[in-house]
Formats: sequence, structure tokens, C-alpha cells
Amino acid sequence: MFNRPKILAGVLVAAVVVPYVLLDDHLAQAARAGWNGLVGSAEQEKDDLLADLSSALDHHPTPTHALPTPIEQAFRFDITPQWVASRWPRATTVAGDPKQLGMRVAMVSGTRPDDVAGSLTYYFDEHHQLQRITFTGLTADPRRLLATIVTPNGLKSQPTTSAARYIAGEPRHPTSEVIVQHPSATALPAQAPRAEVLVDLRRDDIVQRRSNARQEPEPNILPSGYRRW
Repeated sequence: MFNRPKILAGVLVAAVVVPYVLLDDHLAQAARAGWNGLVGSAEQEKDDLLADLSSALDHHPTPTHALPTPIEQAFRFDITPQWVASRWPRATTVAGDPKQLGMRVAMVSGTRPDDVAGSLTYYFDEHHQLQRITFTGLTADPRRLLATIVTPNGLKSQPTTSAARYIAGEPRHPTSEVIVQHPSATALPAQAPRAEVLVDLRRDDIVQRRSNARQEPEPNILPSGYRRW
């Protein structure tokens, strides 16, 4: 489902070292370009859905700067377009699946080692209901992010040559997926984050699996072989 984006890694390393640099226009454009390379070129924007979302946001106050958004608040399926507009002053609209439109933002959750920085996209349907969440970014410690999205959403651990991989659906054709990768050691400065995280969550998977996840033992958030480089 994922191909590792080289250009994005460089941008996101800078974003974690100096979190708010992601809000710079040039770096934000680079991050969006890297994400497009990861998930493929978006379809042409749906004019009718874009008009609906714009109408919904017309009377919503716009902040003057992006606010740090905790991981626990960002990866939920009760989020609305108005909430996104209240957290990020600049959101780029991107096309998703048919009858879906995305709002893409540069997310910085904070400055702790277990915070994340990267490109976050919410895909809403024509009823403004959130259907999909995608994220690619860097962190020094992925365990907090994984604890927020893996166990509550019922994703299953899979064998992998990466640091960790969790999916919903068939292993060869996952419908939702979370991957933790080690960035190239030669490409990172000494104090750079130690993990790249790729997330693709779909509402249908989450709703169907949450009840099952509550009845099963919690998985190890990271395999025993994981180590911080």
C-alpha cells in the first residue's frame, strides 16, 4: 500500500527538529508533493463536494496560526470540516475516492519525543462525514501513536522487515494499514527522529473492528526486535 517517499523524509526531519517550520509555504508545498508521490496522483477535485465543504466553512472563524494538535485528538472519526478549519489556518483540498474530498494539513502534535510531525489528510463524504485518515510523518518514539490507533481500531500485527506493520483486511490487499519504518541512517543527522510512520485508516474498517478489538488481548505495540537507532 505504501512506497517510501525520499523527498518527504528530508522535509519531515526538519519539521520535527523545528516543528513549526512545516508551516512555511515552501516546506508545506514540498510535504504535499511527497505525499502525492506516496499515495499516487489525486483525481480531479469534485466541484460539487468542494462547494459543499466551502459552504460549511464560510461562517467558521479562521485562526491566525496552526495550533499543536495532540495525537489523541487528530486520529478520530468524529472530526468535522469545521473542526479542521478551527485547528489549521491553511488546509489544502485534495481529491479522494468518488464522492470524497480531502483536507490536507501540516500536523505538528508537540515537541516531546513521542510527538509526530508530518502530512495529515482527512477525507470527507458528501454529508461531511469523515471516511478516511492518512498520515505520513516522523517521530522519535512511535509507541504513543501506535497505542492511539492500533489497539482501539482493531488492527492486527503482521510479519514485516520494517519495525512494525498493522493491517485490517487481507495482508496482500489491506484496507487499513499502519507501518513503522526506520529512516535511512546515512540520511539523518545525529539528533533526528528514529522512525517514519505511515498511516491509512478507513472508517468502515474501524467501525467493524472496534467491538472485536475490545474482546481480544492487546497486541504488543512494537515487536520485541524493535530498537531505537
